[in-house]
Amino acid sequence: MKKKSKPTPTDANPFLGAISEKLSFLDFAKKIRKTPPFLEQKIPKDPNARKSLLKDIKNKWFHVTSLHYEVYECFHEIIETRFQNLVKSFNEILENIYEWNDHHKDRNFVPKSVVNNIIDGFTIIGPSGLGKTLTVNTILQTFFPQVIIHERFKQLVYLKVNCTSIGSTKSLCFLILHEFDKVLGTKYFERYSTATYSAEKLIPVIADLCHLHRCACLIIDECNHLSDMKGQSKNQIIGFLKNLNQAIGLPIVYIGTPEALPILAGNLQIARRSQGIQSIMWDRYQEEGEDKKEDKEWGRLLKSLWTIQVLFKPGDLTPKLRKTYYRLSQGVLDVLIKLHVQAQKRALSRGLETIDENLLEAVAKDYFALTNPMINAIRSKNSFLISQYRDISMDNLRIIKQADGPDELTRLLNRDFSSDEIKLCMQVLLKKNPELKPEDLIAQAKSTLDQVKAVSPAKAKTGRKPTGRFVDAGKSVKSKNKHEALVKEDIIKPLSALSPNKEN
Repeated sequence: MKKKSKPTPTDANPFLGAISEKLSFLDFAKKIRKTPPFLEQKIPKDPNARKSLLKDIKNKWFHVTSLHYEVYECFHEIIETRFQNLVKSFNEILENIYEWNDHHKDRNFVPKSVVNNIIDGFTIIGPSGLGKTLTVNTILQTFFPQVIIHERFKQLVYLKVNCTSIGSTKSLCFLILHEFDKVLGTKYFERYSTATYSAEKLIPVIADLCHLHRCACLIIDECNHLSDMKGQSKNQIIGFLKNLNQAIGLPIVYIGTPEALPILAGNLQIARRSQGIQSIMWDRYQEEGEDKKEDKEWGRLLKSLWTIQVLFKPGDLTPKLRKTYYRLSQGVLDVLIKLHVQAQKRALSRGLETIDENLLEAVAKDYFALTNPMINAIRSKNSFLISQYRDISMDNLRIIKQADGPDELTRLLNRDFSSDEIKLCMQVLLKKNPELKPEDLIAQAKSTLDQVKAVSPAKAKTGRKPTGRFVDAGKSVKSKNKHEALVKEDIIKPLSALSPNKEN
């Protein structure tokens, strides 16, 4: 979406000319709420014609919650603050970029901060299928023009990149250049994708372009894919994003699944900056509230979705139907919507005009074979089973929330252990006691890791990853017998014991 700025004599800041004032929740909801067009039309009698209408539920239905308004408030705050600071420190930022370019070969160079109060972004972390990306895209497209056309330049309000194919800092820079070209119609990728520009030299180039177009925020979606990167490349990207925030005051918004947690919280400064003005923990809808009655958000969502039907005799949304919908979806929005759509398609195929519990059960069994194991794990409330699916497990986030905040996990992740070792340690503890509370889990994990560190300090000196170091304190073990010793001391379990499908 492009918009021309309309400066007025009272405008002290030309960058804010096309950004509207923050709306109240009611005005926000009224503007962003969407319903499928077929609700305003006469539903055809032909079953196949009605089936074709159901695609609009996925694409043209948007149910508004208070969480969506929180995201909107965060975006409005960082964009407004960024544009206010740009007027104050434009030339300072430019000089800082030039200095960064002069030191591009020095990987340890840290640009100075030119903004007294660096504008922090924010973080949205939650399991897959909850509508995080859809919400962000809808809010940005509805309330913030991506490009504002001035007389002499094009102002970029936000830039959003998807990290699904990131393998290095250079590939991230290429992605950002490609998005610049896609949005502004420029040819930066063609200009800077030559062999002349190394990864180190591209970094200040990106900073220069963001500043040149007065970019208000950079959005990194699917940031959990950074966890798949190896060693130095991952550290370089995190360092690059941190420096981008510090050098030109560009706020960064991180969106991802819980897999992103070891990256965002694995460094104290990154954890503090990525949390920014707010850290939004986007969890599943819950069936019951604290009063053991139906959760209000879940109730409103289901009531809204129930009205989106092409069946002629939808009937009432009974308590039994409500429980069935939740049991089969476990509050995962994507699964819920697909279940509702497929149930109507199955009903039309069978000449039915009503959804009942048996129909929902049959649809879940036939259409959701791939997601059912994950839904079953969530339903079991077994922490160990849930931890097997990294993109749905919120255990680490709950640990942070219930412990001492990001610093607590930072202290755990900054020890001399890989994330895989920490995960294994936690899995073993959860296997022994599935009902372990988050604060107890992190305390026991820290205790175990301290024991290991006391008898095996080799990694700190050699830099090599340890193998099989979960041993009892005070007992030295030869390398070839480590695994047997670990099992014998009941510190780890055999692989067969870790499988949820086998008995201990």
